[in-house]
Amino acid sequence: MTNQGSFPLLRSVNFAGRFSDRWGRKKVLVIGWLFAIPVPFLIIFAPSWSWIIAANVLLGINQGLAWSTLVVMKIDLVGPSRRGLAMGLNEAFGYIAVALTAWGWIIH
Repeated sequence: MTNQGSFPLLRSVNFAGRFSDRWGRKKVLVIGWLFAIPVPFLIIFAPSWSWIIAANVLLGINQGLAWSTLVVMKIDLVGPSRRGLAMGLNEAFGYIAVALTAWGWIIH
């Protein structure tokens, strides 16, 4: 399952920078979000594994466009002198959210 999402992620990260220079980061971010909209519905109503694979592909494209664009936008907001802090907080809160979600599943 990981490969279906990883390959589109890697490919879309390559295009995200080029598209951001041409169209602007906000448009690339919104396009990335649009790729994520059908993902939960594909998974919920999946009649076969091919739907799950399609959802992973769309999620990979979403992550490549939206995540990479957001990271660069955060760095732009804080400036080069606080780049490390911005990246550290971004990663820390992401992993804390994953841990809290997992903890909620364990308790229930």
